[in-house]
Amino acid sequence: MPLAQVATLLAGIEHRSGGVLFSGADTIAPGALYVMGYNPGGVADEGDIPGAGTVGASLADAGTRSGWNEWADERYGRDGTYSPFQNNIRTVFEALGADPRRTFSTNALFVRSRNAEGVEGPWDLWWDHCWPVHQVFLRVVRPRVVVCLGNGGALSTWELLRLTRRGEQRRYTSNWTSADPDEPAKDGKWQPEVTFDLGEGASHTCAVLGLPHPSPRVQASWPLGEAANTKLAMARAVLAGWEKP
Repeated sequence: MPLAQVATLLAGIEHRSGGVLFSGADTIAPGALYVMGYNPGGVADEGDIPGAGTVGASLADAGTRSGWNEWADERYGRDGTYSPFQNNIRTVFEALGADPRRTFSTNALFVRSRNAEGVEGPWDLWWDHCWPVHQVFLRVVRPRVVVCLGNGGALSTWELLRLTRRGEQRRYTSNWTSADPDEPAKDGKWQPEVTFDLGEGASHTCAVLGLPHPSPRVQASWPLGEAANTKLAMARAVLAGWEKP
């Protein structure tokens, strides 16, 4: 059972505030799409995040949920409505023709923070705890497209996924080299074919789509412009015709 294996891998951070799955455990299955945010937001002890808890508790909850997606079914807005952050993510699912409740959704990093800069030691967290978990999930889901919600060049979902092994570049060996490293984040980023080492002799090749982070603080990037929407259309074309084995 993948969740039991994941719990073992996350034993070192199970006590920390955060979460692993943003979709139901029923999405840990072959699927066309794998959606990754950066990390759970907010501060749990301030009571401003619905269901905020620890990484370990989130795994226990995951096994009880199906047909659910946090970005679609929870309400982050103070008046019980969708927040601008959620609305931005929901437009991505709509553009891809994907049902969020049937789509595997998670974050690159599982520890909660108020903002991206608030994560302590993000690269070590990624390498030591989080990427091994994604390797487990990717072995099961085997998507055609991975969507990174956040594609900045310094520290983002895109950069974490690009650099999964300690080595030559920024302490890590890259999975791909950006064709245009100066391409603005707001224009989106697209890699049509990336092969990931999933450990134990396994690998998986798929496309990777990088979109601007959906936070309202990145107002200049949302709604998405023509260049980013073109890359969304490329991703949708890759997803077309997928059938569950």
